[in-house]
Amino acid sequence: FAAAYIGFVLFQVACIFSFIRFANRTEIGLCHRIRKLAFARLQEQPFSYYDHTPVGYLIARMTNDTQRLGDTVGWGLVDLLWGGCYVIFTAVTMFRLNWKMTLVVLAVVPPIAVISVYFQKKILSSYRTVRKTNSKITGAFNEGIMGAKTTKTLVREEASCEEFYALTGTMRRASVRAALWSALFLPLVVSLGSISTALALVRGGGLVFAAVLDFGTLAAFISYTTQLFDPIQQLANILAEMQAAQASAERVIDLLDTKPDIVDTPEVTARFGTAFAPRKENWPPIEGKVEFCDV
Repeated sequence: FAAAYIGFVLFQVACIFSFIRFANRTEIGLCHRIRKLAFARLQEQPFSYYDHTPVGYLIARMTNDTQRLGDTVGWGLVDLLWGGCYVIFTAVTMFRLNWKMTLVVLAVVPPIAVISVYFQKKILSSYRTVRKTNSKITGAFNEGIMGAKTTKTLVREEASCEEFYALTGTMRRASVRAALWSALFLPLVVSLGSISTALALVRGGGLVFAAVLDFGTLAAFISYTTQLFDPIQQLANILAEMQAAQASAERVIDLLDTKPDIVDTPEVTARFGTAFAPRKENWPPIEGKVEFCDV
């Protein structure tokens, strides 16, 4: 028995280590890959792109949005995998104990699904505003630092502060709204889980008094019911976090999908190469002569 117990503990340790290693590699690898692709895309853009795109937008997408996406995908996948497997295992065990009581317990799953869809829309809308405002604030930081000399020369320190306070106020209101929706979502899931446990107690207690079900089976069933909703609550929390990650993902994908206004034809690319793989041996010699005609 001792050897089996030690083996089980070692197996758990190996699984936990593998999960953590997988999550870290996914997070770091995803961030590295996205930033590499985004930086390459920025190198392909013409000068006009940087004339109408604030630097803060680009910095926010390359740093905050990418990191949020990597964190959620890396660790969220591990939690989803663990929580999903645990829920399935617990539900199968409960069906083996008493399938009628299990159906009573699972009756709260449809309301949880409806609430999840509703709150996901609200949370996603709020986080889109948060990420958009965060880019504007990053842009304001950049402009404030780069244009400090101009600001002092024109004596517009007070106006710049008022503009920045307006941005941060918008960010604060959107963040509070997003946090409020997230904070309301989890207690509702917990409450429905408690209602499910209460229904199982009422149904199981009646069966125990009717001598149809023994007390030990009822105790085990209630224990499994409590354990069933622990991962469901965690999954609900992960879904709320994924709404923030979805808002970040939309902004990152928008950057990656931005096509340059100037694109070389296939014939030019085949002969002279690209910016990242040039064929300098085919480049014509540069004379270095500039002419102005009819200026």
